[in-house]
Amino acid sequence: GVVSTADAAAAFSRIANLMAPPKCRGHGEACNIRTVKKEGDNCGRVFYVCPRPAGLRTDMKADCGHFEWAYLRQPGGGGGGGAGGAGGGGRGGGSGGGGG
Repeated sequence: GVVSTADAAAAFSRIANLMAPPKCRGHGEACNIRTVKKEGDNCGRVFYVCPRPAGLRTDMKADCGHFEWAYLRQPGGGGGGGAGGAGGGGRGGGSGGGGG
């Protein structure tokens, strides 16, 4: 069967949305993508964190604490947990990626 241009465009849009990092809850900015480097069950797992530098949670210029495992992400956004999450990804557990 032939796929219509509209169907192809909709499918591409869905895929692009899943590939783009989610936005942090505190600032609405694209999250940084990180990978757990620490040995253990979560080693190699990808997660998302607030792109802002660490600081006091009351400082709007600082990290809002957003943390979300990539494998739990649902189509259309959402999902994730609070700061730290289960298994200790946290802020210091990963590296690499970049947010954009």
